[in-house]
Amino acid sequence: MTHHCVGVYRSVIWTELFLGAGGEYFDEAGQLVGVVLASDYLAYCNGTSFEQAFGRIPGSTCPTQLITQDLCER
Repeated sequence: MTHHCVGVYRSVIWTELFLGAGGEYFDEAGQLVGVVLASDYLAYCNGTSFEQAFGRIPGSTCPTQLITQDLCER
């Protein structure tokens, strides 16, 4: 799934039924600025989950229209 906050950032978010989720965030110039990785898979860390972030993760609000596209629905 991609999100595009026009003039601010673009993100690519993925989820997987058992292994977790992640997201990459790119600035308006296309440079990678942040990454989030998460998992709830019971085989890791004695059945616990984890989430780790790197770089700058944009806030959840978009000052302009948010465009969402699910790339797997094609």
